[in-house]
Amino acid sequence: MALPFLTSEMRAELKRKFGKAQLAYQRDAAALGVGWSEVKTKLVTADEILKLTFVRVDCDKVLGPLMVLSWRQLSGYQHGHISAIIGGSMKTAQADIPGGAQAQLTIDDSSFGSALQSAALMQVWAVETFIRRCRQPSSAI
Repeated sequence: MALPFLTSEMRAELKRKFGKAQLAYQRDAAALGVGWSEVKTKLVTADEILKLTFVRVDCDKVLGPLMVLSWRQLSGYQHGHISAIIGGSMKTAQADIPGGAQAQLTIDDSSFGSALQSAALMQVWAVETFIRRCRQPSSAI
């Protein structure tokens, strides 16, 4: 991305800082036995949710899809996807207008609250996984 307001000195300083940070990440990846190309691979969040230990050991196999649904709903809210907004809202008023209708939507607290609780639970699981991995040798990960 071009940033025309940056001077050549500013660009050089940013390049130096990013290079230094990248070297630190590369050292960490090497110490964990993970290839740099794998580290740079873009994650698909829905796939990663299904890999959480707590989701994989779910006997009923309902937890994974529920967590993915919650994440997609919150992501839809964040990015303004109309399907998520309509699906998680209550229609409080509608007025017919030429060529369509105008509706007033209010977020459904129950739907939103459930999605937030699921997201919080996933964050707790992720932090617990991080703590567990930090306490084990890298060969056990």
